[in-house]
Amino acid sequence: GEFTAAAYNGHLAERKIMGSRCGECGELHLPPRPICSGCRSRSMSWAELSGKGKVIGLTSVAIAPSAMVERGFGRDNPYVTAIVSLDDGPSIAARIEGVDANDLPGSVSIGMAVVADFLEETVDEEKRATLVFRPV
Repeated sequence: GEFTAAAYNGHLAERKIMGSRCGECGELHLPPRPICSGCRSRSMSWAELSGKGKVIGLTSVAIAPSAMVERGFGRDNPYVTAIVSLDDGPSIAARIEGVDANDLPGSVSIGMAVVADFLEETVDEEKRATLVFRPV
């Protein structure tokens, strides 16, 4: 199949994190892409990632974009977004659930182990699966 955002989101709805693996150099990409950024090969195939990783960067967001404000986040209810380095190799930016955004770095810190979870949320009036991470 094609390595599109729609295909990636379809896999999230199935509770799977799917990236693309290069058939030439083996590099794993997330989100998936049709051309390897390492060797420029087009011989890509779908690869499922474990969803386990660790936080390598994070921030608390209180001035939220409108889509997050619609979900109840904002100045009085900040959320944590982080860069998660997956055990499989790639890194991805995602929200961290189950932590107190007012208590950094207490509730979440660099190096903390996390695992993927999938929330059904409404985005632009459309239900869609959102990839988030939770502390292990």
